[in-house]
Amino acid sequence: MDSSNKSSSRSTPAPVEEPEYLARYLVVKHSWRGRYKRILCLSNVTITTLDPATLSVTNSYEVASDFDSAAPIIGRDENSNEFNLNVRTDGRGKFKGIKFSSRYRASILTELYRIRGNRLGAVAEFPVLHLRRRNAEWVAFKLKVTYVGVELIDLKSGDLRWCLDFRDFDSPAIVYLSDAYGKKGSEHGGFVLCPLYGRKSKAFQAASGSTNSAILQIWYV
Repeated sequence: MDSSNKSSSRSTPAPVEEPEYLARYLVVKHSWRGRYKRILCLSNVTITTLDPATLSVTNSYEVASDFDSAAPIIGRDENSNEFNLNVRTDGRGKFKGIKFSSRYRASILTELYRIRGNRLGAVAEFPVLHLRRRNAEWVAFKLKVTYVGVELIDLKSGDLRWCLDFRDFDSPAIVYLSDAYGKKGSEHGGFVLCPLYGRKSKAFQAASGSTNSAILQIWYV
């Protein structure tokens, strides 16, 4: 290899490494110019949209300063798949809602809430009793409601014992118990959280310091 080739090889820039994304989804962006496809790339640092034809970046928002919130747009029926992403550019100005649609709306919103929730923490925490069906015993746990679902926390170790994302709730998601199985004198029988995909439902009652109605109203606020 002659010196000119060596010089050329040294001056060749290294390829740009692709950022680490938590997830990527195909979406449709809605604007005054019309509707066009985008790839929505989500990470704990940035939210980026790419042109699927060229993979070039069309917009990028810093999570810490440019991402405010995300919310579903209520449609005429349950098959609606539109949502708003409230963002701003370069950490300045007002947040603006950008409209998207995707068949993966529930998963996208779950990831966006999880990103946002990392900074905001839990929505609420409640002392509960969980029914162990094998021996019909009510066991004390902490039920943690987050921006993406619910978590069952062991009181002694603090370990996560069970979790269920809102996107994975069945319909109906909550079934009320008509009587207080295994207990006497409670306000009513508690409630059952029902997952999709064949996972087992779990029955709960409010423990001392809370009520079933206080726990369940979180889902209806």
